[in-house]
Amino acid sequence: MRGTVRPNALVAAYFDTLTPEQRETAQALQRAVLEAAPALLQSVKWGNLVFMTGRDNLMAIVAHKSHVNLQFFNGAALAAQFPKLEGTGKSLRHLKCRLRQPVDTALVQALVRAALEASKSGGGGLASPVSERTVPPRVSVPSDTSPATGCCGPRCGCRCVRKTPWSGPAPWR
Repeated sequence: MRGTVRPNALVAAYFDTLTPEQRETAQALQRAVLEAAPALLQSVKWGNLVFMTGRDNLMAIVAHKSHVNLQFFNGAALAAQFPKLEGTGKSLRHLKCRLRQPVDTALVQALVRAALEASKSGGGGLASPVSERTVPPRVSVPSDTSPATGCCGPRCGCRCVRKTPWSGPAPWR
């Protein structure tokens, strides 16, 4: 019978995987986040420590070789208010914290509060929950399409449907 792993055990195991310098910075970020918003849920996703409100991902601690990022999933909504946020993506922004340097706790707590406020006031760039996402419709591809110019076969996982199967060699083998 499969037992459940408690989130606290997963969080502790996450910190065990980090180098001592990364662990020190990541734990300082975790303390600052939880001081600003103790109601946030912690989980390990994608190999990173993720803070959530309900089912929505709010932020994550991501360790790198020379720094630790505090990623905000709705960071684009906060970028104008906090110029120290880095990144150019559609919604993700991060605060870079160098190893062996003190974490700016006041800035982190202000960012956490602003991210919570942005998520409560209409999402602020947060992705919709999985249950509300729509799957794109299947696309018909002409029968003369080859793997080099379109679909790579029935096992490729793409969302296309062929009118007739491609007769060339199977590229997925």
